[in-house]
Amino acid sequence: MGSCSIRSEVQGLEVIQQKEVTLKQMNTVKMNLIRESSKIEEKAKHEAESAGFLYRHPSSLISEFWGTSLTPSSFEVVIKELKRNESAKSKEVLIYSIQPCVRGQDLSPWSDGIHLLYFHMFTFFVINCQDPSPHVEWFKNLLLKLQAPVQDSYFTYYMHKHADLVPNPLFPDFGLELLKKIGINLDKAIPCHGYDNYQITYNYDYETGEYIRTEGPRIEIFADLGRPIEYGTIIYSVSTWLDTSSHVTAIAPPILSMVFGIERLTQVINKAASVWDLPSMNHIKINVINRLQIPTAFTLDLQHILELLIGLVGIAESVPADFRPGGKGPRDQLRKIVRLAVRKMHHLGISCNEMIETLAELCPDMRGALNRVAAWLDEQSTLLEKSRPMEG
Repeated sequence: MGSCSIRSEVQGLEVIQQKEVTLKQMNTVKMNLIRESSKIEEKAKHEAESAGFLYRHPSSLISEFWGTSLTPSSFEVVIKELKRNESAKSKEVLIYSIQPCVRGQDLSPWSDGIHLLYFHMFTFFVINCQDPSPHVEWFKNLLLKLQAPVQDSYFTYYMHKHADLVPNPLFPDFGLELLKKIGINLDKAIPCHGYDNYQITYNYDYETGEYIRTEGPRIEIFADLGRPIEYGTIIYSVSTWLDTSSHVTAIAPPILSMVFGIERLTQVINKAASVWDLPSMNHIKINVINRLQIPTAFTLDLQHILELLIGLVGIAESVPADFRPGGKGPRDQLRKIVRLAVRKMHHLGISCNEMIETLAELCPDMRGALNRVAAWLDEQSTLLEKSRPMEG
């Protein structure tokens, strides 16, 4: 039952019939699968390096820095830079990174076409930033060069109101005053009073055994594509190291983080309310629908399955060979994701093996990672079958 192959037949539902994309066309699709993203990424790299930002390698997807989860952002990159670059204590240091990320905790229970399991953050850091306004203006102009609809976007910012939530907020001018400075239409500026726009996070410094508290206001940038889609974030923060007794042992200089999600920005620039409206992703979906003869009524279910599998491929390409589902921390998170994919496919009556083989034929460069995902699916399917009967 680990590869359930019985497909539910639904009377009266027409299967989508569209001309399939040829294998030659599909061979160009790689992780990142969204082909439309490549030009955005390359142009952003060029602009970053022209402005003096230096590239830094991204964090491991299973870094201890994040404790119990797979890496959800690029912030460890700046912490490493602080430790190895003494000049950051006395002058501004500009770096950038392109971080593969996994967000399992806020993954939608259905396909909403926005919240992907696996995605990439393009982040610009300014360490020891004493005046964020010129850098934020540069970031705004970068987004304009990338053809983001900045002037029509909404900007949410932190406005202090609830002292019980944030007793002593940092950087009170990092909000409406900053948006005024960089020429944002104030009709598009929206005040927020809670944690959505004031960040307090804790991470683990596995080199010292201390925790790092990072705190500061954030500005989020939303496009209106019939529904709000966040594609950019700007955070001005300070990080503090705490020992096991919560005593402060070190304080970092102010850090400005300017981020856009590569997949999200691609959606916004292409005016795609869903990632599945992008041609490259739609082509994958249509090929799978046609090859596996999936009724149109189950299109949203299929999209969610594909989002999970694409995420698992990204994970498989980014973790060591001995990393597998089960155990604690990131391994437990991976187990939950794999089991969700198994349940979704069984519920729809799709063979796990048939789905993996179909994707491997469409994207042969992903075959190695897909084979690894297939092993995870088969293992967890067997364990689920032993624990209780499965549907489908």
